[in-house]
Amino acid sequence: MSGKRRGPAVGRYLLLARLGLAWEALWPATWPATGLIAAFAAFALFDGFSWMPGWAHAAALALTAGLTAALLFRGMRRISWPRRRDALRRLETESDLDHRPLQALEDSLPDGVSDPVARALWRTHQERTAGRLRSLRSGLPAPGLPARDPWAVRIGLALLALVGAAVAGPDFGDRLKRSLAPQFGVSDGARTASLELWIAPPEYTRLPPVFPARRTGEEAVGEEADSGIDVPAGSALTAIVSGGTGEAALEFGGERTPFEVADPVNRKLERTIDGSGVLTVLLDEKPLGSWRIRSVPDAPPRISFDGPPKPFPRGALRIAYRAEDDYGIAEIRGEMRRTYERGTVIGKEVFGFELPTPPAGSREFAGTSLQEIAAHPWAGLPVSIRLAAADAAGQRGWSEEMKMVLPEREFHNPVARRIVAERRRLTTEPERRPEIMDNIGDIASRPETFGHDTVAFMGLAFSRSRLLHEKGDAALPPVRDLLWDTALRVEDGQLSHAERELLRAQRALMKALERNAGDEELERLMRELQTALNRYLRELARMAENAGEAPRLDPTARLLQSADLQRMMERIRQMMRSGARDAARRMLEQLSRTLETLRSARVMRADPDALRGNRAFRRLQDLIRRQSQLLDRTFRMSQEGGRQTQPGLREQKALREMLRRLRQALREAMPGNGSADAALDRAGREMEGAARALGRSRPGEAVGPQGQALDALRRAGRGMMRDMMNRFGRGLENGFNPLRTMRDPLGRELPNEDGVDTRSVDIPERGGVERAQEIIEELRRRAGERHRSRFELDYINRLLQRF
Repeated sequence: MSGKRRGPAVGRYLLLARLGLAWEALWPATWPATGLIAAFAAFALFDGFSWMPGWAHAAALALTAGLTAALLFRGMRRISWPRRRDALRRLETESDLDHRPLQALEDSLPDGVSDPVARALWRTHQERTAGRLRSLRSGLPAPGLPARDPWAVRIGLALLALVGAAVAGPDFGDRLKRSLAPQFGVSDGARTASLELWIAPPEYTRLPPVFPARRTGEEAVGEEADSGIDVPAGSALTAIVSGGTGEAALEFGGERTPFEVADPVNRKLERTIDGSGVLTVLLDEKPLGSWRIRSVPDAPPRISFDGPPKPFPRGALRIAYRAEDDYGIAEIRGEMRRTYERGTVIGKEVFGFELPTPPAGSREFAGTSLQEIAAHPWAGLPVSIRLAAADAAGQRGWSEEMKMVLPEREFHNPVARRIVAERRRLTTEPERRPEIMDNIGDIASRPETFGHDTVAFMGLAFSRSRLLHEKGDAALPPVRDLLWDTALRVEDGQLSHAERELLRAQRALMKALERNAGDEELERLMRELQTALNRYLRELARMAENAGEAPRLDPTARLLQSADLQRMMERIRQMMRSGARDAARRMLEQLSRTLETLRSARVMRADPDALRGNRAFRRLQDLIRRQSQLLDRTFRMSQEGGRQTQPGLREQKALREMLRRLRQALREAMPGNGSADAALDRAGREMEGAARALGRSRPGEAVGPQGQALDALRRAGRGMMRDMMNRFGRGLENGFNPLRTMRDPLGRELPNEDGVDTRSVDIPERGGVERAQEIIEELRRRAGERHRSRFELDYINRLLQRF
């Protein structure tokens, strides 16, 4: 038998054995060169070459390379790849196999042996030999290096390299690179020095510090400045030179500034970046680092009107504006100027007022503000208005001027109108003081005209007395304020005081939100606003009852219900507690506009034409209710197959007659209401069609016309509400439409269940609020970890101030 037999996986063990023999030959041969490389690397990691002049560094590098090459050449000449029989012998030795069984597997019978018994014995012998190979082992390599290195120098070099890597830290790769690139022309002092430099932008920018690439003296030599680093103007530069010898200095913008000695090892310099140019740090007149710095100037803020100011009928002015700044807006204000000429009197007066300021660090902001102008002495007079925005650096930007006539409140009580007229004359005609005093005295002499109100009488008497006895102009402002309060009392009674308290509470809460007040203060101001709102609503209801109005069915009274306002208050409270203060501020602005609309609605109810329109509207509501009920009964009748339609026919005819009388009343109260007339005409035609179907005892055919009639009646109701607001709303601003918060003729709120238009208010989702709160808590936790660097703590504190 000439074939060869092997045990299981002998080939794999043969390969492992040959690799082990190769390593036993290779490692001792290359050990000297490897040890030399390890020593060179350890010296480089300890930055030993930075202390050597360039020529010595180059010589050491060349000597190390030459010796390494010679040792490798010498060792590799002695290496030969292990032979197969050597690997077989190693397997037999490591596996404790006697009589060389692997060799037996390699043997074969001589050619020509044909004896069956001999062949059978040979096969049996090989099978038994293969069975002994089940526990083959190749063994671990044993190069015998301890015999060549009895002092264990290899272990010391390995430990030295590991310690050097730990000392180098992040500079690990840079030190190895520098060890392979000798530098010439660099002083020893500069070579052993290191430079740390950072640039901190001004705090108001809320930007993190800039850390240019860290440099050593070797890296700076022969390198040009970086492509450029942009920093805000006024940034603070700090540089520290550690180690080395000689004098350190900074060159920037054509100026040379020496470093101050902080201690025997460190030199420090601090200065402000006030221009652009190449910044170079020198040590012993040799560069340690160079960067091109571009100083970005802080542009002044920009602000503009977002449309013309919109007046409200009760003397309020809505101002919408947009502002932006490159680092954040710190303050927004408005300014009114009144310039006039009257005979020899030439006046240039200025009145400033605050506007809502965006959250700290906001670079773009769009806001609205509702300014109460009614009590201002210039109400009803022409003025020019402009807006100003300031950034944290103190720069100001101005909008264009808007010229307009300030809105004024309309008084319906004749005595209140006379008081306000004399008050205005104190502003426009102060030289006619005697005539004004006589008129005020004439009003006070007729107490029956203002219900014998003692408080109103005392206000008028005191105003006249002060004008009489105090001759200077200093008496005019307090007298104007007193006359205004007196006119409000005559017009509204206790409601005026409740209204002023409500406005004061709103302004206090708005200012607290703008300056990021604490939670306890916000909660206290929220309670005060809630109390003021409750009192105002009570006084408003009491006034409506005393005036004999019927607000239950009055569409303008349905603009808002007390529950609607309470829901708005609760949303504001929830936003503040969850940290969404910007959304709370916008919701508070929405509440201010809503309350102004509610106050404006009282002007509508006092108009006789509006009251007639209200009565017509209430009749329409009743008609819609009855038509809807009839539609339900007709539908059930059609489903049940009923033929008794006479009751439904009679009611449909009665509703048709109600519609005819309603149209007549509507023409008398609100002539020219085209949209409502067209809808009512259609409703009449559909009612006639439904009546004909009921007359033929076909209720199924009457359902469609009755539904169309109901839809037309609802359209007529919406048209009536719009027409009433246009006729009697005294020109409410277009940007805030009270119809958005009305209820339709069926009593449903438009457009949402809260009866409040909050579509312009971005209320964050609960998950977003919780995530923001988690971020704030994490920032607070990190701010308390004092082991962090000063620059990181400053940045965290600025983030906390922002949010």
